[in-house]
Amino acid sequence: DKRLFVTGQGNAALYVVRTDTDTQEVAVGNIPVPRGMAIRGNKLFIANEKPSSITVFDTLTNKVDRVITVEPSIGDGPQTMAMNDSKQYMYVALAFGRLIAIDINPASTNYLRIVSTSTPTSSQYHYGVMVIGDTIFITNQADRGIAPNSIEAYQHSSTNFSQLNLVRTFPTGGVGPYLMTFYNLPNRTITTRPPSPPRPVIGRGLVFAP
Repeated sequence: DKRLFVTGQGNAALYVVRTDTDTQEVAVGNIPVPRGMAIRGNKLFIANEKPSSITVFDTLTNKVDRVITVEPSIGDGPQTMAMNDSKQYMYVALAFGRLIAIDINPASTNYLRIVSTSTPTSSQYHYGVMVIGDTIFITNQADRGIAPNSIEAYQHSSTNFSQLNLVRTFPTGGVGPYLMTFYNLPNRTITTRPPSPPRPVIGRGLVFAP
């Protein structure tokens, strides 16, 4: 049973496409982000820019399991997400100044709760997130020149796991960085920049279920 999951940004929907049969439409957030999906086991996580939340979709039942709300006191506009190597935490980049971690370990007492946050930064657009070892990288696009374009590196505080600390900033200059991928030849993080002028990204969020 192979399925393709596609977010529809313009119509608040997740499309479940059975590659050999039909298509099912499931309602999610008002603005699901095409690039903001990740899967762990039978749970598909979908970033909703509006309302600010993460939808947890059960791929076994084809139904929404729950919605994790990102309160205004934490941040706004989930964009992209990435798991750490142990698949215990999902890191979510918020569009306006923050990084959060969600516990995705089913055996944990904090399962599907926000357990860590970073300190808010100046008005920035955090579009990309990636985890390498114990370091979480996010891309920053400057908003009206308030702060420089950059890639930020975060780690959990050694004394307070709930705090994600900024450990290094890599200025990029020019057009702001967008998404990232990682190559081990040698250890370098590669970013892509948005086209100029930007092209629509609706319908580009694709995740295959195993």
